[in-house]
Amino acid sequence: MNKNLLYINYVIYIGLLFYLLIDTFAGILISKGLPNIGLLVKGGLVFLMMISIVAKKKSYPIIISGLFFLLSLYAVYWYNLDFKNFGKCFTTLFKVFSILIVYLYCKNELTDDDILVIFKANYCIFVMNIFLGALGFGNNSYKYNGETVGTNGFFYAGNEVTYTFICLLFFITYAYKGRKTIFYLFNLFLSFLIGTKTGMLVVLLVIFSDMYFSTTSKMKKRMIVVSFICFIILIYFFIKFVLYNNILVQMIIFKFNQSSKGSHSILNALLSGRIERIPVVDDIYNSSWSFIKFLFGLGYIEIDKHPLEMDFFEMFYYYGIIGLVVILSFYLYLIISAYIRQDKKQFIFILITILVSFFVGHVTYSVMGGVFFCLINRNLKNINWNLRIKKYITKVCTLIFK
Repeated sequence: MNKNLLYINYVIYIGLLFYLLIDTFAGILISKGLPNIGLLVKGGLVFLMMISIVAKKKSYPIIISGLFFLLSLYAVYWYNLDFKNFGKCFTTLFKVFSILIVYLYCKNELTDDDILVIFKANYCIFVMNIFLGALGFGNNSYKYNGETVGTNGFFYAGNEVTYTFICLLFFITYAYKGRKTIFYLFNLFLSFLIGTKTGMLVVLLVIFSDMYFSTTSKMKKRMIVVSFICFIILIYFFIKFVLYNNILVQMIIFKFNQSSKGSHSILNALLSGRIERIPVVDDIYNSSWSFIKFLFGLGYIEIDKHPLEMDFFEMFYYYGIIGLVVILSFYLYLIISAYIRQDKKQFIFILITILVSFFVGHVTYSVMGGVFFCLINRNLKNINWNLRIKKYITKVCTLIFK
């Protein structure tokens, strides 16, 4: 490897090591009404990744060229179709292609130790943000009845914060081989501080899948299922009789009741009303159908000032069958790879990600959570994170009581 590539890879590694710090500073700037320089920095990292993989893999220049040729076709189509929303259309699809480039780089250029250190550093930055948010700094997840609910720390995009947390949690529970009870409880507490219903539900799901697939004993698996069901029941009664008047609980109940309408009331409530946007977009699509729109989509459309925010539906209606095939092919490749490695935890997590994409949208191809999704979709079986918590606690106690 020549010196230029070594330098490029070092810069990329430092960028990934402090990746969430970039989002932290970007969130601070956005809250002050200043430009989001985070996207510029991340765009630079993706560009360097592209240089690195193109220089080392003979097949990758063809893949990268194909992606940019496809992007240029979309650019010409949108320019003539809807110039007003050209920027939004182009930016979103560019993020999709960027995530594919990030995945190719992470798969081939980063070692297990690199990924372990990157996740350690970013998890600490994430936790610091959430606790600072809980102390009154940064941004809130929601506002309800004049009160602030939940926190994103200094991060700005709520949906991306939720999915980033889920990715960090998955890696920690995967890599840490010791007893995880404290980890589980701590991350449940973090999900409560963030305050999104999707985050809290999916954190429970990730923890359950980690517990279930960490043992091969059928008896233990049954006990885990029974214990988990009992835990959910206990949480339900605890919320009903102890936390019912909590502002977060009241807001979730209000939003749930507000969205519980139509022929699919429960599903609509879980999806925060997103399911009602599909028939509206479908009517627009069918009323102006043409073969070229079938291929390239309608472009960016908002329903009541909101995008569709359900990844697979959005890819089809906004970017046509070509966009849908690209994202489906990516997921299918990841699922097949996890199945071949016989990595049940990773396999289930990809399915969880697909599920989350219906709840919050823009998860995989966000330039925040999507990067961590790429980092964890490789062979992780040799990664082992041993915190040695007891050893550190013993040292602290010795110093205090000496």
